[in-house]
Amino acid sequence: MVPGSWKVEITETIDLDLLSQLLNSGTLDIDYLGKMLEFALATLRKLSAPANDRENESTHQSLLEELHRLCQAKDESGSLHAVAIVKGNRFILEQIHV
Repeated sequence: MVPGSWKVEITETIDLDLLSQLLNSGTLDIDYLGKMLEFALATLRKLSAPANDRENESTHQSLLEELHRLCQAKDESGSLHAVAIVKGNRFILEQIHV
């Protein structure tokens, strides 16, 4: 569904093998997942109508701040990190739907 020129950038940014390994290991690499989320949000901005840029930027910034707070919170179980991942993915899927 994306232009051919974007495919290389997508596959370089989202390494499915590495992502699968991270998810299967139970280890949470917040930096890597954060980079993927930033990339997804930037891609959504490219696909969005320019009239929505200001609103999208504000919404994206609020999401990133919330996810950052969740990931910085003291939580030995890792459940807040899982919540952050789910919220980030849900947001991206909702934006794609819109």
